Amino acid sequence: MFDSTDVDCRVARSLFGLYTGGGLSDAERALVRRHLDDCGACAGALAEEESLRRLVRRAVRAEQVPERLVRNVRELIRKS
Repeated sequence: MFDSTDVDCRVARSLFGLYTGGGLSDAERALVRRHLDDCGACAGALAEEESLRRLVRRAVRAEQVPERLVRNVRELIRKS
């Protein structure tokens, strides 16, 4: 994804989603991890982002999806 042997804050933060979602190669993940180990600001920003993601996931799970919507989506998937 990138050639750099070092990652700056801008690059590290742009990769947070892939980093937490498992979308980086082992080498890319290690570069981001090394940056996080050395940069308290980015480590804190990642912790905040992860916390927000957990809150959103909990909120979404708490919502009930109307059964009619579920049926319609399943039908559309089946037809595709």
